[in-house]
Amino acid sequence: MNNEKSIIYLDNAATSWPKPETAIEAMGDMLRRGCANPGRSGHRLSIDTARAIFRTRKATAGLLGSSDPLRVVFTANTTVGLNMAIAGLVRPGDHVITSSMEHNSVMRPLRAMESAGASITVIPFGKDGVLDPRKVEESIIPATRMIVITHASNVTGAMTPIEELAGIARDRGVIFCLDAAQTAGAVGIDVEKWGIDIVAFAGHKSLYGPQGTGGLYLREGLEEIMTPLLRGGTGSLSEKEDQPLFMPDRFESGTPNSPGIAGLGAGIDFIMKTGIPAIH
Repeated sequence: MNNEKSIIYLDNAATSWPKPETAIEAMGDMLRRGCANPGRSGHRLSIDTARAIFRTRKATAGLLGSSDPLRVVFTANTTVGLNMAIAGLVRPGDHVITSSMEHNSVMRPLRAMESAGASITVIPFGKDGVLDPRKVEESIIPATRMIVITHASNVTGAMTPIEELAGIARDRGVIFCLDAAQTAGAVGIDVEKWGIDIVAFAGHKSLYGPQGTGGLYLREGLEEIMTPLLRGGTGSLSEKEDQPLFMPDRFESGTPNSPGIAGLGAGIDFIMKTGIPAIH
C-alpha cells in the first residue's frame, strides 16, 4: 500500500499531500547545490541561499496582497507565528476577543496570557456555523488590544467574514490577527485591501510546502511594539548584543529552514500558476 496511486488521501486540513514535484525538486536542488547559511557569510553559496529565501518571501507577500516582502517573517509553522503575535503584543490588563472555533494554537497562548493578567472574550459561532461580526463589535471595550480569529475552521470548514471583522477592528483601533492556517493558498487574502494587521499561515497545508514551514505577515509599524519571542543570531548586526529592530530580522533568530523555504516558494509558484479560484 505504499504505492502513491493506491492511496486515497483525505487529510489535507492537517497536511497537504501529494506535494507538487517542483516543490520536492526545489528542496533537493538546494541541498545538492550547496545549502549554505544565508546572511552569515559572504561566499557565493551563502548569497545564493539568501536569494532563494528572498524569492520565497517576495512570492509569499504577493500571495497575501502585501507590496513589501520584508513584512513576511518565516517560522516553523502557524503555531509559532500565533505564539509570536499573541505573546509579543498582549500585556497584563489587555483584553482579547476570539471565537469558539479557534484552534489550540490560539486558545492555549491566550489562556496563558489570561493567567498572566489579560482578559479573554470568546464569541460563539452561530448555529449556522458562522460568526456574527456584530457580536465581535459589541464585545470591544477600551482595554481591547487584539481580535484573533480563524479564517476557516479546521473542523467544520466554516468561513469567517474577515473583511467585515478587519474593518471593525480598524475603525475601533484594535489589532486584527488572522489565523490563515487552513486558507492561505486556497482562498484569496488581501492584507492591504482588507486592512489586516497580522496573518499567521502554514507552509505545509494549502501552500504545498513541506512540514516545518510557515510564517507571519506583520503590517508596518507593529515591529516597533511587538516583543520578539526569540532573540539570537540573525545574520545582521552581529557586532551588536541587542536584537535588531528592523524587519524581518527582528523576528527571525537562528539558522532558517532554507530547503523547506525553497520548497515553500515552489509550492506558491504552483499556486500562482494554477490559480487560487481553480484550487478552491
